This record gives sequence, C-alpha cells and structure tokens, in this order.
Amino acid sequence: MQDLRKTKNKKGFTLVEVIIVLVILVILAAILVPSYAAYVDKTKVTRCKVQRAELSQKFLAMYHYDDEIRKCTSEDEVIAITGQDVAQYMLDNKYYEGSIICPVHGQPYGFRFTYKNNSPKGEFLCGCVPETDDFSVFEAISKRIAAAYTGWDRSDVIRSVYEEYGGLPEVNGDVLSGTGFTGATMYWRPYYLGNRTSVVFYGVDISYEDNPQGLWRGKVLSIDGRIYVNTSGNYSIAGFYNYNNVSELLNSSSFRNNFTEKQD
Repeated sequence: MQDLRKTKNKKGFTLVEVIIVLVILVILAAILVPSYAAYVDKTKVTRCKVQRAELSQKFLAMYHYDDEIRKCTSEDEVIAITGQDVAQYMLDNKYYEGSIICPVHGQPYGFRFTYKNNSPKGEFLCGCVPETDDFSVFEAISKRIAAAYTGWDRSDVIRSVYEEYGGLPEVNGDVLSGTGFTGATMYWRPYYLGNRTSVVFYGVDISYEDNPQGLWRGKVLSIDGRIYVNTSGNYSIAGFYNYNNVSELLNSSSFRNNFTEKQD
C-alpha cells in the first residue's frame, strides 16, 4: 500500500513547464543558428584565402621548375601552355593536390599573371575575397576597422586589415610615375591619426611578410584620394599619431617639408 501511494504522488511536467522549455529552446536556436551560419560562412572565406595562397605558391614553384613555363613573361604566354584553367592544369600535372574550387561560390578560380623586374607572380582570383589591387575596397575596410577597434594600436589595425582583405594592395604604377621611385613594388598600409577615425595610407617597398608595419616608413601617401610624395629621404611616419585629423597633418610644417603633393 505504501509503494502505491508513492507512485500516485509522483508528478510529471505540467503543460506550462513544457511550453516554457520550448520557448527557451526556440530563443536559443534563434540566437545560435545565425551565429553558427555566420561562422561557417567566415570559415569558408578563410579556407578560400588559404587555397588561393597555396595555389599561388605552387604556381611559382611550377614556374621555376617547368622549362617551358619559365620562359613566359606575360599572361597570354602562360595560358597558351596551360589553357584557360591554370589551376586545373596544375592539378592534372601534379603540381598541386588541393581544391581548385571556391568553397563559397563553388566555382573555379580565375587567374592573373604579372612579370615585373624579372619577378613572376601568379594570382588566383575569386569574388568572395577582394582583389589585392582594389584600393577602394582596401580603403573602406581599413577605415571601418580603425573606427570600430579604437582600443587597438596601429599594428593591430594593419594586421586585421591584412587578414580580412587578404593582403596589401600594390601602389599603382601610375601613382609612382615621375616620382623617382622605381624598382621594388610598394604596398599600401593604413595609419589612423590621433582621433583614431581619420585614416591615411602610406606606401613603402617592404612586403607584409618582411615587416607588417613596413618599418613605419612612407615614400608615398594617399590622403582623401590625393597622392603625396616624400622627397626628403626621411621616410619615417612615426610622428603622424600627434595629429588629430587630416587638416592638422597637412598644415604641419614638418609635413610640408617632407612631402610635396604630386601634381595631376
């Protein structure tokens, strides 16, 4: 009789309790599912960057190994040997063993070949990652990151922009025309001023791999779409943090002494 009473006294979940649990699960799903989806999308973009970088490295190895391709100094000459799908050629000929399909769009990569100063470069292109010569995209990303992460130092901003953008854009040859800076390729980097929202861009012939900050040197500057050229030989930009905005920087005597505006 006592065991029977114990059985009768046991209670299950009430309808209200079940509904509360379901509501909590729905709320958690609404929070977690979009976050997970965004994480998956970001992971795919990152994987695409890694694949493209590896393809570029393997192409360079193929270029130096293959006697016929090593003679090429233009994209047309490379395509004449490999066909339009360079990545597929590398895969078929065992120069590369990874994926040649963008994990974001599910499409093959495009290809661009440049040959400057006896230095070949093969780039694999994809719409999910901004091209490293699109300065307008680089500029927009740099300004957004510099404004959002005000607690970061300037090295953090450069690193974050590099990782999100997928590289540093080259200083366009038209910018350097007539400046006296010839030879090595220059790369743009962002630099925010004292107010942490005004961003200028400095170019120097030091790659990110050699030094992420470019030794804080600037041979050319881009400020609000206008180009300034350093003619002093003293390329240090370390003192730029003293200026709260672009106007202060442009009006400073030290700036005028070090840089002259490049005429159109």
